[in-house]
Amino acid sequence: KPSSGASDEIKAAFITGDLNWDDERKRSSGTDKTLLPVIQHNETGQSQWTDTWLETQQGKDGYTFDSKENPMLKGNLRRRFDRCLVSCRENKLITHTTELVGKEAIPGLRWRKEVQKWSYGKPTDQVSYDMRPLAPSDHFGLVVSFGDISNKPTQEEQPPSTKGKRAKKT
Repeated sequence: KPSSGASDEIKAAFITGDLNWDDERKRSSGTDKTLLPVIQHNETGQSQWTDTWLETQQGKDGYTFDSKENPMLKGNLRRRFDRCLVSCRENKLITHTTELVGKEAIPGLRWRKEVQKWSYGKPTDQVSYDMRPLAPSDHFGLVVSFGDISNKPTQEEQPPSTKGKRAKKT
């Protein structure tokens, strides 16, 4: 608990970015704990932090690392590594929208991916090169809009979803 000083003036705090938190992966010791209970700090046992994706996109996966959908990746790994967490005193801040961005390849740009050759489960000294579309990142980004709870938009006022389209294969 903050005691006094500058921390008393903080109205909201944000934790954002590539947190590499994997609450889906099964491990020999079991599944990772979900993120929010780990960072909770109040006496009631409820988290003071809100995951904006879970708040606004209930039921949607929200994979920010998606080797099936990202045009510059190949593979099967799909995880929600990137998060935007918010904690607000007096619950005056509301999340309006959370959207994935950077899902399309940059037109006209490609990159050369070095691919390691494997034999009998071990890497060899041989490599090949694969030309792939270039996206803004290997992770999709998050854009989150916030507002004062007293100005909560109605369902009709909410902006339409900006679903990314997959880049066309060239």
